[in-house]
Amino acid sequence: DIDGLIREFLSLFLDKITEWLAVYHDQLISTTALHMNLVILGLTYKQLQRTVTERNLCCLKGDMI
Repeated sequence: DIDGLIREFLSLFLDKITEWLAVYHDQLISTTALHMNLVILGLTYKQLQRTVTERNLCCLKGDMI
């Protein structure tokens, strides 16, 4: 759920994600704790940016075929 949110909206700041967790999942978490959990899960900005770039390249290749 959060993985999809982050991958869809790559530009979200951690404070907005913590607000989303509080509102939609009734879970309070600090931005520091969220950051550490995302790093543990391998969801760093660099990794997500690579995923988005690969997805965009696949879409472009699909359009060319």
